Amino acid sequence: MQDIEPLRKADAEYKSKLYITVKNDSGKHLHVLTPVWESQSGDLPVRPMARLLWHNEGPSGYLTGRPNSWDMAHEVDNIQVRPGQVIRTWIGVQETVPDGDLRRAVVTRRTGTLVIPLKVNGRTVEQRIRL
Repeated sequence: MQDIEPLRKADAEYKSKLYITVKNDSGKHLHVLTPVWESQSGDLPVRPMARLLWHNEGPSGYLTGRPNSWDMAHEVDNIQVRPGQVIRTWIGVQETVPDGDLRRAVVTRRTGTLVIPLKVNGRTVEQRIRL
Protein backbone atom coordinates (compact mmCIF):
# COMPACT_ATOMS: atom_id res chain seq x y z
CA MET A 1 0.00 0.00 0.00
CA GLN A 2 1.16 3.53 -0.67
CA ASP A 3 -0.30 7.00 -0.44
CA ILE A 4 0.91 10.37 -1.65
CA GLU A 5 -0.07 13.69 -0.09
CA PRO A 6 0.92 17.14 -1.36
CA LEU A 7 1.57 19.82 1.26
CA ARG A 8 2.49 23.50 1.00
CA LYS A 9 3.94 25.39 3.93
CA ALA A 10 5.13 28.97 3.39
CA ASP A 11 7.50 29.08 6.36
CA ALA A 12 9.47 25.91 5.56
CA GLU A 13 12.76 25.51 3.68
CA TYR A 14 10.96 23.21 1.22
CA LYS A 15 7.70 25.10 0.77
CA SER A 16 6.08 22.44 -1.40
CA LYS A 17 6.41 18.74 -0.56
CA LEU A 18 4.98 15.38 -1.49
CA TYR A 19 4.71 13.05 1.50
CA ILE A 20 4.81 9.39 0.46
CA THR A 21 3.47 6.79 2.86
CA VAL A 22 4.20 3.08 2.43
CA LYS A 23 3.03 0.07 4.41
CA ASN A 24 4.79 -3.26 4.79
CA ASP A 25 2.20 -5.67 3.40
CA SER A 26 4.79 -8.43 2.83
CA GLY A 27 4.17 -10.33 6.05
CA LYS A 28 7.96 -10.27 6.67
CA HIS A 29 10.32 -8.07 8.66
CA LEU A 30 12.15 -5.73 6.28
CA HIS A 31 15.28 -3.63 6.55
CA VAL A 32 14.38 -0.65 4.38
CA LEU A 33 17.35 1.34 3.07
CA THR A 34 17.71 4.89 1.74
CA PRO A 35 15.15 5.51 -1.02
CA VAL A 36 15.90 7.25 -4.30
CA TRP A 37 13.59 9.46 -6.39
CA GLU A 38 13.64 9.05 -10.17
CA SER A 39 12.01 11.47 -12.59
CA GLN A 40 11.27 11.13 -16.29
CA SER A 41 10.42 13.73 -18.88
CA GLY A 42 6.90 14.99 -18.10
CA ASP A 43 7.09 14.17 -14.38
CA LEU A 44 6.62 16.75 -11.66
CA PRO A 45 9.68 19.02 -11.31
CA VAL A 46 11.34 18.38 -7.95
CA ARG A 47 13.99 20.20 -5.95
CA PRO A 48 17.32 18.41 -5.61
CA MET A 49 17.85 16.79 -2.22
CA ALA A 50 21.00 15.24 -0.78
CA ARG A 51 19.02 12.12 0.19
CA LEU A 52 15.55 10.99 1.14
CA LEU A 53 14.89 9.99 4.73
CA TRP A 54 12.24 7.90 6.50
CA HIS A 55 9.83 8.77 9.34
CA ASN A 56 8.28 6.17 11.61
CA GLU A 57 4.61 6.23 12.41
CA GLY A 58 4.15 8.27 15.60
CA PRO A 59 2.31 7.38 18.81
CA SER A 60 -1.03 8.76 17.57
CA GLY A 61 -1.03 6.58 14.45
CA TYR A 62 -0.88 8.02 10.95
CA LEU A 63 -4.57 7.50 10.17
CA THR A 64 -5.68 9.84 12.94
CA GLY A 65 -4.28 12.96 11.28
CA ARG A 66 -3.60 14.29 14.78
CA PRO A 67 -0.35 15.80 16.04
CA ASN A 68 2.22 13.07 16.65
CA SER A 69 0.91 11.06 13.71
CA TRP A 70 4.56 10.85 12.59
CA ASP A 71 7.84 10.80 14.51
CA MET A 72 9.19 14.02 12.94
CA ALA A 73 12.06 14.29 15.43
CA HIS A 74 13.84 11.27 13.96
CA GLU A 75 14.55 11.13 10.25
CA VAL A 76 16.59 8.06 9.34
CA ASP A 77 18.16 6.73 6.15
CA ASN A 78 17.40 3.08 6.94
CA ILE A 79 14.80 1.52 9.14
CA GLN A 80 13.57 -1.86 10.40
CA VAL A 81 9.93 -2.30 9.36
CA ARG A 82 7.77 -5.04 10.85
CA PRO A 83 4.76 -6.53 9.02
CA GLY A 84 1.89 -4.04 8.90
CA GLN A 85 4.09 -1.09 9.92
CA VAL A 86 3.75 2.22 8.07
CA ILE A 87 6.63 4.59 7.24
CA ARG A 88 6.91 7.68 5.09
CA THR A 89 9.37 9.88 3.23
CA TRP A 90 9.04 13.12 1.30
CA ILE A 91 10.38 14.94 -1.73
CA GLY A 92 10.61 18.67 -2.34
CA VAL A 93 8.60 19.99 -5.31
CA GLN A 94 9.58 23.09 -7.28
CA GLU A 95 7.66 25.92 -5.62
CA THR A 96 6.64 27.39 -8.97
CA VAL A 97 4.38 24.41 -9.74
CA PRO A 98 0.75 25.62 -9.50
CA ASP A 99 -1.59 23.75 -7.13
CA GLY A 100 -3.70 22.45 -10.04
CA ASP A 101 -0.65 20.98 -11.79
CA LEU A 102 0.51 19.40 -8.54
CA ARG A 103 -2.88 17.72 -7.94
CA ARG A 104 -3.06 16.62 -11.59
CA ALA A 105 0.40 15.01 -11.37
CA VAL A 106 -0.64 13.09 -8.24
CA VAL A 107 -3.93 11.88 -9.76
CA THR A 108 -2.38 10.86 -13.10
CA ARG A 109 0.67 9.26 -11.47
CA ARG A 110 3.10 11.63 -13.16
CA THR A 111 5.06 12.67 -10.08
CA GLY A 112 7.96 10.24 -10.44
CA THR A 113 9.16 6.85 -9.17
CA LEU A 114 10.16 6.00 -5.60
CA VAL A 115 12.90 3.36 -5.63
CA ILE A 116 13.17 1.54 -2.29
CA PRO A 117 16.13 -0.78 -1.72
CA LEU A 118 15.43 -3.25 1.06
CA LYS A 119 16.78 -6.37 2.67
CA VAL A 120 14.52 -9.34 3.23
CA ASN A 121 15.72 -12.76 4.36
CA GLY A 122 19.34 -11.65 3.84
CA ARG A 123 18.79 -10.62 0.21
CA THR A 124 18.81 -7.06 -1.12
CA VAL A 125 15.93 -6.33 -3.48
CA GLU A 126 14.45 -3.18 -4.98
CA GLN A 127 10.84 -2.04 -4.86
CA ARG A 128 9.90 0.52 -7.54
CA ILE A 129 6.69 2.47 -6.97
CA ARG A 130 5.39 4.70 -9.77
CA LEU A 131 3.58 7.62 -8.22
